[in-house]
Order: sequence, then structure tokens, then C-alpha cells
Amino acid sequence: MLGLSGLPLHIIDREEAHIRTRLEEAGYAIERRFEPVVSPGQGNVLFLKGEYEDGVAGFSALGKKGKPAEKVADDLCRQFFDFENSNGSVDKHLADQLLLYMALAEGDSIFVTEKVTSHLMTNIEIIEKFLPVHFTVDRVVHSIAVTGTAYTVQTKESQQ
Repeated sequence: MLGLSGLPLHIIDREEAHIRTRLEEAGYAIERRFEPVVSPGQGNVLFLKGEYEDGVAGFSALGKKGKPAEKVADDLCRQFFDFENSNGSVDKHLADQLLLYMALAEGDSIFVTEKVTSHLMTNIEIIEKFLPVHFTVDRVVHSIAVTGTAYTVQTKESQQ
């Protein structure tokens, strides 16, 4: 998807052509044409959805005044290739959002992420201050593991 508002349409054409070239050179195919979407402001955003056997991943890049269309397209492709070249099944932006659910779940949870970020580590530190859990972080393979608390919600019926 390409969001473009108040800008010339040739920007979409240049971004799409650049993305198609980079992805096709790497052996990937884009199944659909990029389409402009309506927005109340002026600017553009690129969004690429990667579809995998057991899931999806999304990548985005923002345009800004003075930033060439090809540079915006390169930013998008870099994110996609960084994820593709990692062993992660979870991208670096989703990883920190899964932590609380893992900590509250019953039993062991583990995932491998694209990259262990400082934001992920901060979220781990905060969760460990509030819940009786300890996350194990393997910085070599980028895996995150924890044994959850098996948290359950107490309802009026379950308290009786």
C-alpha cells in the first residue's frame, strides 16, 4: 500500500518501480500494484506486507519533504531485507508487545526475534518488576523465553 496525498502521482510510480526492482533482483515478487490512498494531509507512506506460511509481517517507511522517492523505497526494502535475513519469526517491533502476554500465560513461551532492541530489554525489566517472572534472553540467536504466571481473571462466580 502506498499512501500519497497532495503530491504528484509520479512519486508513487518512482517508489513502486524502485521497490519492484530491488525485490525482484533478490528473488521476491510483488503480487499487487501499489495503490494510492486518500489522506487529509500532505505526504506519503509506504507499507509492504510480507506473507509467510504461518503469518504476516509489515514494514513501513515515511516520505518527507526533500527526501527522494527512491530513498523512501530503500528504507522500506532495508526493513524487509533485515527481517528476511534474520532467523526471527517475530519482527523487532512486535517482540516487545508479546512480552506481557508471555508473562501472563501458563507454561513456557519462547520466540526468536529479528533483533534484541533496547526497547525490548526495557519492557522485560519493567515486567520483571511487576510480575514474578524472569525472562531469558539469548543475544546470539535473539530468543526470548519465560515461564508464565498462569494468570487468571477472578470473576464473582469463581470467587464463590
